[in-house]
Amino acid sequence: MAFNPFEGSASGLPLPDTTVSDQLAPTATPNPNYRGDPTLDRNISATDIPAAASCSFWITDLPPACTISALLASVRGAGRVFSSSLCPPDDKHPYTSAAKLVFFEKEAAQRFFDGANPRGFVVGGYRARVIRHRVLVRKIAGVPCKTRVLVITGPVEKVNVRYLEGMWRTIFKWGGGGGYVDVGGGDAYDEDG
Repeated sequence: MAFNPFEGSASGLPLPDTTVSDQLAPTATPNPNYRGDPTLDRNISATDIPAAASCSFWITDLPPACTISALLASVRGAGRVFSSSLCPPDDKHPYTSAAKLVFFEKEAAQRFFDGANPRGFVVGGYRARVIRHRVLVRKIAGVPCKTRVLVITGPVEKVNVRYLEGMWRTIFKWGGGGGYVDVGGGDAYDEDG
């Protein structure tokens, strides 16, 4: 049976109903399953903005082996992404991954949301479901022309984590906020873990 992203998942299970009533309600209470530090400023829901002004989204029904690269490639054109994180399949959701995605500006967030709903947001052949994240995030201020993404191409002898990290440590301070390096063939390095 050929996979059609608009008919169901690759596992053969039907895609969930994506009506507005399924959307998570914004809350200041952390999810009890969250394994990060809920006291960090970036993990506390903004209480001074309406949900429609939030720059953060929760995306479900992503491919089980989804990567940050695949996720961001599908977001291309909406605007600058501040952060993203993936949740691989688990016992409760064994067939698909999920992700949190935060944009720098609310205009970019709205462009992404408008494009993803109701047509659907496709990543790796899977039609994902996009809703506002329960932790509201206001626009990221103070970084009008900067990015946290660096794309480097070149020979593998020089474009690898060990070489680049050694070189960067001699030029500027490296670290502080964690880092993720995708080195091509699916191998990744997470500075925090």
